[in-house]
Amino acid sequence: MFAGMQAVIFSGEGNRPTISDQYLRRLYASPASELHLGTFVQSATILLSDDLGGVHFDMNGLMMEQQNDTTKVRQAQFAQTLLVSHPIGKVTVSGELWHFTQPLTHGAAVGSLWPASYPVRGNLVIDAGFGHGLRALPPIGRVSPVSPIFFRIGSGAKGTVSIDVQNIRG
Repeated sequence: MFAGMQAVIFSGEGNRPTISDQYLRRLYASPASELHLGTFVQSATILLSDDLGGVHFDMNGLMMEQQNDTTKVRQAQFAQTLLVSHPIGKVTVSGELWHFTQPLTHGAAVGSLWPASYPVRGNLVIDAGFGHGLRALPPIGRVSPVSPIFFRIGSGAKGTVSIDVQNIRG
């Protein structure tokens, strides 16, 4: 469970992007094992977004505090994302490139996500996508492909239901 806030620092107009920031703090951590990149203790994000020629761009910089569950040592994690999306009829097609440092394993995760979304109603969106990544595993620097496929149904303020189907090859 998380609590936080998000604010628009500068509302973009014309050639100027919208700039926002966000802060989140974990209030409760589940005893279940973490998948993907792990859960952070706290997080700060700067978000830039703009529309250029009918194409939407989002660029995010994240700084998170990760905690080792065994030793309780906390370390900074950094991430960058770039998302480009464009509607084609009622379907929106997107592509995202991302990079996350992995401070607890002294590595990094780099990859891409390719989703498409369709609004069934004003408050109901169905999206599906394919993600592909390369993750460096220290100390020998081996690279392993990660290929998750996801399906998600979102319903506005009532939340999102996600189903992740993953095929991870080492």
